[in-house]
Amino acid sequence: MSCRLPGAPGLQEYWKLLQSGASSYAELPESRLNRELYYSTDRFCLGKSYTTRGGLIPQLPIDTKKLGIDDVAPLTDICHLTCCDVAAEALKHAKMDPFNLPSRNVGVYIGGTGGSELAGDLVFSYMIEEAAAYLRELPIFQEGGALKANAKTIVQGAIDDIAEKAKDKSEKLGETARERS
Repeated sequence: MSCRLPGAPGLQEYWKLLQSGASSYAELPESRLNRELYYSTDRFCLGKSYTTRGGLIPQLPIDTKKLGIDDVAPLTDICHLTCCDVAAEALKHAKMDPFNLPSRNVGVYIGGTGGSELAGDLVFSYMIEEAAAYLRELPIFQEGGALKANAKTIVQGAIDDIAEKAKDKSEKLGETARERS
């Protein structure tokens, strides 16, 4: 067994958390939840969280050499490296050498939710055009008026800027993927 859980970066900490009956859910830091963009007290507000509390997995340093990974690309997703690290720990906990398994019939079960910054950037880079089209159809962009026209100009500039940055990031990710294959 092995784990990375909120408040428990390993098995020992997990058992202590269970024994104590403590909760590892806490107020999310601003760096993980931009309240201005993603929070609303309205439970039914689309695209927003109605809570500012959650459980975060600690980002521990990962020794890629012990995973048999010599060269890690700068755009390697930390979630994938963490999964490799936890799987290797589970095998070691079972007194097995991850690099010399007696059989290739080994199952690794991983439960997870959410994602990482890299995954979010990838999704965002593919979805920006759809989001921009949606925003352009909102009434504030369709109706006249000086205030609405000003808001339209400001938001349109922001959309264009975000779309350009997402396109650049998407192209860089594509180049890195091609280089790796």
